[in-house]
Amino acid sequence: ALRLLAFGGGAPDSLAGVVEGVRPRGMLRDIAFTLQPAVSAGPDVGRADTPPEAPDEALAGQSAADPQQPVSPRFRLQANFDAVGGEPWRGIPGFSGVAGKVHLDEGGGTLDLEAAPGELAFDDLFRAPLPVQRLPAALAWERHGEGWRLRLPAASLANEDLTLDAWGRIDLRHGDSPFVALYARFDAATVARMQRYLPVGIMPAGTVRWLDRAIEGGSVPRGELILHGALRDFPYDRGEGLFRVDFDVRGGLLEYSELWPRIEDIDARLVFTGRRME
Repeated sequence: ALRLLAFGGGAPDSLAGVVEGVRPRGMLRDIAFTLQPAVSAGPDVGRADTPPEAPDEALAGQSAADPQQPVSPRFRLQANFDAVGGEPWRGIPGFSGVAGKVHLDEGGGTLDLEAAPGELAFDDLFRAPLPVQRLPAALAWERHGEGWRLRLPAASLANEDLTLDAWGRIDLRHGDSPFVALYARFDAATVARMQRYLPVGIMPAGTVRWLDRAIEGGSVPRGELILHGALRDFPYDRGEGLFRVDFDVRGGLLEYSELWPRIEDIDARLVFTGRRME
């Protein structure tokens, strides 16, 4: 249904491009859909809001405008959906196992999301898709300038390793890269599976090997993630934006080097900025 609306004239190019790139799939149910096709505006003579005693003025007002200027189609869709998935596209993660409700029209829409056990896939950023057990989230989009703005006022993610709360926005502009402003807080009961969440696709291979070997235990009581910039410039090597992950490790077990003794019960702070670790 989304692809039909996007390519049947119900959405501008910027939003149609997202639908084509993500290629959503899944099941819609309890569908309520109405469509008013595109029509020519035509002259205003005979409209109910034209005073009957002033037809000349009404016609004069039309003379400067194109009487054949088209009126965009109008539509409204409400539905529940299950087992929805999509492909990674330009930094937007692929996903699976999503359920919820959608309401949309030509001016915008809302999504209320839940997730059965599923995955988030980020192309080659992580070693493998990230598992998701819960994903309650609210998403809204609206026209913004010549494009669209997707707002994420609240989202939560949880799996066996961590919990995460996030909010932010994505601006979609025709012919341009999506611009993301996202902030998230997270915590993890253990770092035993931290390797799963390392952004290895942008990290130096030596740093990845050291982290795989060096940190063997502990918890993460606090962490934050900031992503701000156009996705085409990620990970912002020249300062075009900011990608930063900052977290504390408590009670850690550190194998700093094969030549050094193991350090136990260590507290540390790790900061990743772009490709760099501090």
